[in-house]
Amino acid sequence: MQLYKHGNHRNLKYLAWLRKQNCVVSNISADVAHHIRLGTNGGQGLKPSDYFCVPLTDELHTTGNLAVHRIGEESFLRDNEIDKEEIFLFYLSSYALETFDFKINSKASTLEKIELVINEIEKHNNPAKRAKKTKSKTKTKTDSKPKVSITESAHYQKAKELKKAKDKELRLKLKEEKPKVKVTFSGNDYYESAKELQKEYAKKIRDENKQSQSEYRKKMYQAAKQKQKAYLLEKKNKK
Repeated sequence: MQLYKHGNHRNLKYLAWLRKQNCVVSNISADVAHHIRLGTNGGQGLKPSDYFCVPLTDELHTTGNLAVHRIGEESFLRDNEIDKEEIFLFYLSSYALETFDFKINSKASTLEKIELVINEIEKHNNPAKRAKKTKSKTKTKTDSKPKVSITESAHYQKAKELKKAKDKELRLKLKEEKPKVKVTFSGNDYYESAKELQKEYAKKIRDENKQSQSEYRKKMYQAAKQKQKAYLLEKKNKK
């Protein structure tokens, strides 16, 4: 079954477990469980299944220059060499083994294994249904005299018209008294000097950010590469 054909499962226990794992990129303690929309059953305004998540630090999730919410999922997955299907299977199977002692002995494909593990986890997932509270309507006796809204009275309507006229008169008066002064900064020595300093400072910040991003990307790339190698080696040894 393709990932987009799965249901939008909700499992708070799995998300809580996922946040306790190490970040999929930096391999340090994660802070959040990020839902992967690309190639899954998520969409615009629709959150993907909780089973299609990866653990990330806040820096790689939102705050850092290379965070997934800044550079986009496609770039993030590509730059960090993340195979989402393999990663989903890794965390799902680890959770099932740790929580339910469930092991996959099938020689099926990655997608088929994901489906098997999700089905097993769903057997134990019983989210409490919120009971809808219904308010009982009590019948009350209506008074013989109907209530009249204040906005329907003649006095209110007259006062409203007078206020509109007064406000209009005041706006016109203020408009006439307002001085028409055109302020321009172009050509001012101080303004031009500040403008040049601002350009130089902005260029300096861009250069520093570019250098920082390059160094950080290299660092994360090496870490992710080592982790991926270790994961593939472990997977090969298990076979």
